[in-house]
Amino acid sequence: MLTEKQIHYFNTFGFVILRQVFTQDELQTINAEYKHRLETAYQHAPFDGTQRHWVPMLESDTPFFANLLEDPRFYEVAEQLYGKDVFAGVEIPGSYLRVRCRPFADASQQRRSQHSGWQHSRY
Repeated sequence: MLTEKQIHYFNTFGFVILRQVFTQDELQTINAEYKHRLETAYQHAPFDGTQRHWVPMLESDTPFFANLLEDPRFYEVAEQLYGKDVFAGVEIPGSYLRVRCRPFADASQQRRSQHSGWQHSRY
């Protein structure tokens, strides 16, 4: 949970830094999933530092990253900042894909969910 100082910082600057959220094993998992997505998406143009690369991380081959929006370390903070009807939206720059997580009636329902709240829609 955020402190009053962190909430004030968020309200002032629009972001908050969450330090030491992940274990070393989790960071290795995130890095492995990201590396896999980059290698899969950019087989034709491996990263050499001359072009920007971007990949969606809410796919079936990135299960750890895709589930972070339902992780209490994040959704409880989001609820604290935005209220119980919080939802997550991801828009891919230059694309038409939008991913949303529908609001849950309460946090306990969300904790029990296993991707049941995900809606993938194309605009």
